[in-house]
Amino acid sequence: MVNLPAPMEKRIPTVSADNFLRQLLLEQQQLTAVGEFSSWHEQQTMDHAAHYRALLPTSSPKSGEQLAFEVDLDACSGCKACVTACHNLNGLEEAETWRHVGMLLGISDASRPQQYVTTACHHCVEPGCLQGCPVQAYDKDPLTGIVRHLDDQCIGCQYCILMCPYEVPQYSAAKGIVRKCDMCRQRLEAGDAPACVAGCPNQAIRITIVSQQTARQRAQTSTFLAASPDPSLTIPTTIYRSAKLQNVADIQGELAGIVAANDTLPHIAHPHFPLVAMLVLTQMSVGTLLLERIFFAAGAIDARASLALLIVSAATGLVGGNAAALHLGKPFGAWRAWMGLRTSWLSREIVTLGPYGGLLGLAALLALLSFTTLASCLSSLALCVGIVGVISSAMIYVATGRDYWNASRTFPRFLGSTLGLGLGVATVVILASRNQPTLVALLALASLMVASVQAFSLNESRRRRQQYPSRSLERTALLLRNALSDAFQMQMSAIVCGGFLGPMILLLIATSSQESAMQQTPVFPIAVVSAVTLLLGNLLERMLYFQACTPAKMPGDDR
Repeated sequence: MVNLPAPMEKRIPTVSADNFLRQLLLEQQQLTAVGEFSSWHEQQTMDHAAHYRALLPTSSPKSGEQLAFEVDLDACSGCKACVTACHNLNGLEEAETWRHVGMLLGISDASRPQQYVTTACHHCVEPGCLQGCPVQAYDKDPLTGIVRHLDDQCIGCQYCILMCPYEVPQYSAAKGIVRKCDMCRQRLEAGDAPACVAGCPNQAIRITIVSQQTARQRAQTSTFLAASPDPSLTIPTTIYRSAKLQNVADIQGELAGIVAANDTLPHIAHPHFPLVAMLVLTQMSVGTLLLERIFFAAGAIDARASLALLIVSAATGLVGGNAAALHLGKPFGAWRAWMGLRTSWLSREIVTLGPYGGLLGLAALLALLSFTTLASCLSSLALCVGIVGVISSAMIYVATGRDYWNASRTFPRFLGSTLGLGLGVATVVILASRNQPTLVALLALASLMVASVQAFSLNESRRRRQQYPSRSLERTALLLRNALSDAFQMQMSAIVCGGFLGPMILLLIATSSQESAMQQTPVFPIAVVSAVTLLLGNLLERMLYFQACTPAKMPGDDR
């Protein structure tokens, strides 16, 4: 016999008004799921915070000490939970990451283990980003040693990315500024662990206190991490520990037979087109002005040719200087560039090349108005300022410490562009004003010599890459032979045609025994084509100067 349920009216209990109110009051006194979890956490029933706090120092850094990351490489499984935690808790953009995970591989001994490496900002003792920033948008906390970025001060010049050997700062095109890891400073102040520390399931990352003097000693002995940049550049403070990888502290990873997994996969760097235009055009302007001053002082040119050279120099200088503003994320803040004058070569370049165009433009205007003496004085002053600006431009890249941008490669290229392009412009102007075979021959001969220096510099750098190979230069050579081979061939062809072939033809014509050779031969079109071709070659050379630079990075950083 089946027992049927009672009718609905019989199953509903009779509830009085007092019982109903009492029941509602009891329900209001009960905690929600979130409230119960918070209560358990406060009562240490489920005390996960204790595990996180165990990964933090128990005291504050003393004088000469600072906070630093300590990574147990043996505990790192490469799961990238630290990357995800950092990305989510810091609200980063979709393609923005402040922490990376890579791998070290043993290539000389099969018994060497594979080792995952997690890396972020090293909060260096002498941070390159801080020293290179032209607007002082970085600050190193005197108490904790944390290097933090001041978003409201940044103008988005991206020079800090070049100055950092580890390329830690990342540019946000949407915001027009760079951003970087600050060790979750706010969480540390509240007694909580940084996102990466709390997110690691194996407790491979912790915050510790290090002595800055000890960090300097470690950097001098190159004891940091295999297959990573030279620590003496910025004195990183991150401590990597591993029992499996005996040579993990050997910076000469090649000698230890340890390389990064992505070591043979070079990426084409950003071309920085505004910087390419700025560098080439400003150097062309300074070279043209230099020759104008020399010819004017020697009485080799008349007032018409001098004025033409001044106008061309002022025009290229102003266009080049303004092109640099296109590289800034916040160009209206460029007026603050003087703030980093004491430490930043970029500040020195801006402070010199900025007034340079104005002085030269004013000199050209005064020359047009026949104020010859005053125009000559301003032109000489502009030349001095421009030369300092070109030197500062070269030092911007030499100061980064990158192998491909060292002084022996950078100065010959920048000097070659300055003199070579100036000679090309001067030849065109001289031929347009009047035919002077002797002066044209001297200009053509000088162009051949400068082009020879440029070609020798390129060949010398390639020969040294073969004779004294390093990881970064090997990757550069690999790019020039493969992905950038077409641009490299176009560059060499343009330099040969504009720097050798054109001047050689002009030299032969100018030194011809026939007096009418200059009038019967289209020397002016030849000079124009030669100058334009040489300009194209220098633009390509400067583009490859940026694209082919593949500095040593931390393992796993594929940017």
